Amino acid sequence: MGIIELFKEAKNCKLCYGDTPIYVPLPDPKNGKNNLDIMFVNERPGRIGTGDSGFVSINNNDPSAKHFKECFLESGLNLKKFYSTNTCLCYPKFEGYRDNHPSTKEIKNCHFWLKKQIEIVKPKLIITMGNIALKSMRLLFSESQQLKKFKLKENIG
Repeated sequence: MGIIELFKEAKNCKLCYGDTPIYVPLPDPKNGKNNLDIMFVNERPGRIGTGDSGFVSINNNDPSAKHFKECFLESGLNLKKFYSTNTCLCYPKFEGYRDNHPSTKEIKNCHFWLKKQIEIVKPKLIITMGNIALKSMRLLFSESQQLKKFKLKENIG
């Protein structure tokens, strides 16, 4: 299974929201897809930016993407050498939904999809973008003594 097939399959997930429709944006086609240097893990796609473009991308029109793009451009990295994803791949589509942090249940339910992405992409380094992504990695790699010691403020931020 490739990355695009994985995301198409994820659109049928019912674990968190049952029959409520969900929105699952695709990875940015400008990024690499496997055997990459870096995988960035964010929180979850938002309605603004990702919701508008249909892609998890640093080129989206939202404050987080703009900040990430500024940092990325400063790094001098090649877009084809990195991959960006989210702890949770979706958000529910219902009237009144507002972007919010994923619950622990949502994070754990999405670990299946995150593990599959890691297996496909085979990153040399995984960088968490914020506390939710760090929490997800701690839950996903619960045996890691190193992750247990990390503090966002001191080691990651």
